[in-house]
Amino acid sequence: MNVDSCDDFKLSQSSTSTAAGSSAATNTSTQPDLPKLPFGHCLVNVRWRNHEIIPEIQKSFTSLMYTDDYDFIDFHPSSQHIVAVLSEAEVLCNNDENQNIRRKFARIYKLSHQNARAQPLHGVILFHFTEITEPFFQSVQSLCVLDFSMTFVPLNSYESLPPLLSTLKDSTKTKNPFKMDRASTAARCTNKDVLIVLMAIPGVGEKQARKLLEKFGSLRDIAAASQAELSSVVGDRLASGVADFLDRKNTV
Repeated sequence: MNVDSCDDFKLSQSSTSTAAGSSAATNTSTQPDLPKLPFGHCLVNVRWRNHEIIPEIQKSFTSLMYTDDYDFIDFHPSSQHIVAVLSEAEVLCNNDENQNIRRKFARIYKLSHQNARAQPLHGVILFHFTEITEPFFQSVQSLCVLDFSMTFVPLNSYESLPPLLSTLKDSTKTKNPFKMDRASTAARCTNKDVLIVLMAIPGVGEKQARKLLEKFGSLRDIAAASQAELSSVVGDRLASGVADFLDRKNTV
């Protein structure tokens, strides 16, 4: 595994001008965009360089690249995710109105939705959940999810960080099983209707109907097929029945 030093990898010389000294969460200045990371590369804030979890993170990535340009981001594990960790100390230093954390969330949100990107990044906030930070959990969670629409994950131990970062990396190469493709959904509905029509033909069951649909693709093409072509799929007797039922003189 290769680990690039901070001197070897700099995001932008101008990014330090937008550091934590910002006095308003709605600062309109545009932040420098993050680089497009190759799959398997992870950008890491330099404050994590000597942390004990770094060797475990290295096992899941081709390369770790350190930077101090974005103090409000801890990890950039994929081209689609930026991760910020709310440490116990950071939560305790926050005021009752969550102004410090709100300012941090606003900077992450702004960076993830900059126009320079073809699609927004997903902000992931990791909350270090301990007995001390538990009283602040609900208010910070509401701020993160309701005000900024970012993912909020409680983290009981930093040991959970390496597998989480690895999962975020791998998710960019894995198809979401819950994301429905409209075209394929419409095609499945159409195929279902065709199967119902074909199964209405005397002697044609689901198995024969599926064979016809797989062979010809549509009801129109089934109706246009010759009896010899139909026979090759369902046999002579059923082929004659299919042809008579669809009545080639009518428009399908």
